[in-house]
Amino acid sequence: MSRWYLSIAVILCGIIIHPTHAQTQELLITGVYQGKNLYVQNPLCADRSRFCTEFVYVNDRVISSNPRTSAYTIDLSFLDYDDPVIVRITHMAECEPKIINPQVIRLKGDFQFLVAQADRNDIRWSTRGEKPASKFFLESFRMGEWKPQLSVDAKGDVEANTYSIAAEHLSGTNRYRIRYLAPDGAVTLSKEFVFRSEQQPVTFYPVRVLDQITLSREAEYEIHDAKGTRVLAGKGKFIDVLALETGLYYLIVDNRKERFMKK
Repeated sequence: MSRWYLSIAVILCGIIIHPTHAQTQELLITGVYQGKNLYVQNPLCADRSRFCTEFVYVNDRVISSNPRTSAYTIDLSFLDYDDPVIVRITHMAECEPKIINPQVIRLKGDFQFLVAQADRNDIRWSTRGEKPASKFFLESFRMGEWKPQLSVDAKGDVEANTYSIAAEHLSGTNRYRIRYLAPDGAVTLSKEFVFRSEQQPVTFYPVRVLDQITLSREAEYEIHDAKGTRVLAGKGKFIDVLALETGLYYLIVDNRKERFMKK
């Protein structure tokens, strides 16, 4: 049988090489567009008279012909996110282009947290399978419920991503989790992780106050009235309560609820 009609496909790591005739072969890679371009090394042919690649096709559309460079980019930005991708590169049989980053169009599956943890100084987490325009929310368990502390824009890469933010622990046990919000509204929660702080609890005085409460150090706080309605909130070491009416109040600070009387 003539080599002209040979159509044997060799599959290597998801890349398929099709011999088409004695002088030309075809490299094929398929996947899903995840927001990144492909990069290709393009060696010289044996006699060094020309570069290896002849034509580059994306979804049967000619993207490039005879690129005269040792490396080039396959621009996929005209595609929509999650569009299927079929890239064909025809090249000289005596040489072979190399796609440097084929993983960027290989669907990695659903989003997942790889790790989430805290130490004395930082809160860190890593993920894979993110989508563009996603967000993260750091949540801490305070006064019997999960409360958001801050938000972080996701990097949006399919590959592994790592994040680190400065920790602001309370005294004692700190319970955390990370909430991932995808563009379609889907939510994924990390496993709960814990850090136990050795710092001294925040104290305050006086318990019968006329105009100002003093905390032992700067901290976030809330003040609720006897019915549980929040009347003040902030962060600092000094709390101005002069405008409050006389009566019983609760100071919520350092994950504790303390009573005081406003004169």
